Amino acid sequence: MVNRGADMSWLSQYPHEKEILFGPLTGIEVLDTRINGSVVEIICDFSVNLTALTLEQVLNKRQKLLKDMGEGMVLEVRTALAGTGVEVRQAAKLRDDLAAEVLHVVPEAFNEDACFAGAVEKALQLKQEAAGAGALRELRQGGMTCVEAKAKVGSASGVDAKAAGYSWQEVKEAYPLQDFQEHPAVRKLLYKVGDTLEEAVNKKELHWQGKGLYDEDAEAVAIVVAFSAVLTELRLHTNKFGDAGATAIAEALKVNAVITTLFLPENKIGDAGASAIADALRVNAVLKSLGLRENKIGDAGATAIADALRDNAVLTVLNLNSNKIADAGATAIAEALKVNAVLTELKIAGNQIGTVGAAAIADALRVNAVLKALNLGANQIGDAGATAIADALRVNAVITTLDLRGNQISNAGASAIAEALRVNAVLTTLDLRGNKFDQNGKKQLQDAVQGRQGLKLYV
Repeated sequence: MVNRGADMSWLSQYPHEKEILFGPLTGIEVLDTRINGSVVEIICDFSVNLTALTLEQVLNKRQKLLKDMGEGMVLEVRTALAGTGVEVRQAAKLRDDLAAEVLHVVPEAFNEDACFAGAVEKALQLKQEAAGAGALRELRQGGMTCVEAKAKVGSASGVDAKAAGYSWQEVKEAYPLQDFQEHPAVRKLLYKVGDTLEEAVNKKELHWQGKGLYDEDAEAVAIVVAFSAVLTELRLHTNKFGDAGATAIAEALKVNAVITTLFLPENKIGDAGASAIADALRVNAVLKSLGLRENKIGDAGATAIADALRDNAVLTVLNLNSNKIADAGATAIAEALKVNAVLTELKIAGNQIGTVGAAAIADALRVNAVLKALNLGANQIGDAGATAIADALRVNAVITTLDLRGNQISNAGASAIAEALRVNAVLTTLDLRGNKFDQNGKKQLQDAVQGRQGLKLYV
């Protein structure tokens, strides 16, 4: 009876026609044709392949393929981790992760090539995680050293070991540089920057600005930083690094003993990334210049960096221009300046620092004996902040360059600065352009330095 259709004439819009409905995937074989008046009649035989897939099965075919592939991956992980003691748990976790992160969408979605390709890629990532970092993480939590864990899990790489929570020092002891060569993140980074891993590690300067680098690329950058014994200058500005990328690079800085200059301006680093960099500054003994201009660092990040400056004995140049630092962050930095004995240049222009922050910085300038250049331009310190800094200039004997451009300073603030200039004998460059004082304020400033040699005054 499977080759007979259902009579649907009772539903037809055309009562004079007979309509028969056949099941999906019915085979139609033409046996003969004949003419009956003005009608061509086609004699057919109908058959149904009972072993053919149903429409539902056809629509779900790619999902089934992913399920079968997933079960194969689970078996591969158990085999690869056999004897480690973690194979059962990692295999079970992989099966759960595949269900939650790959197979959770409707089956028909996988019929879109992009969705299917993305699912395959994600499944492969989950498999690598289970056979690599996941297994190592579990062994580390059980007290196993990186060297011991590597001997147990042959399928894991040095990148997996770092992701599992081992420090760069431990990873370097267990895995050689060559182990990282074929890792996808490394290959992707090297393609973007046009270097080989060996070339990158052996260069004294790396200028990787504007290379379209993201957080995932930072993991590979960290490998170069951790392993290099000659790299002194690393420029990474105008990329897409966020907090995760900054954290990865900061972790590598803790074991690097050669980099003296690190530039990360024009990225997307926030407070978390700044805090990670601050942690690195506490232990790094060589970094002298740090550029973090035009990021998203606020008071919390500035405070973390300030705390690190209390302990750091090598950093001489710090650029935090054009971030989101307000009075609280400026105050924290000022407190650090009271005890820091090495920072000679500080740039915190283009932030949100007001009167309170300026007053705190002024207090620091009274006792700081090393800071020679301060850029506080494009903030909102006003007359009160300018007066506080002017009072500090009366006793400060080291600062030579001061930038207070665009700070809403009017005649009162200009007058206070002018009086300070009459007694300050060390300042060589003072920039006050873009403020609100009028010609009278300008005249007071110019009169205060009339006849003085070696001072550049911009009003």
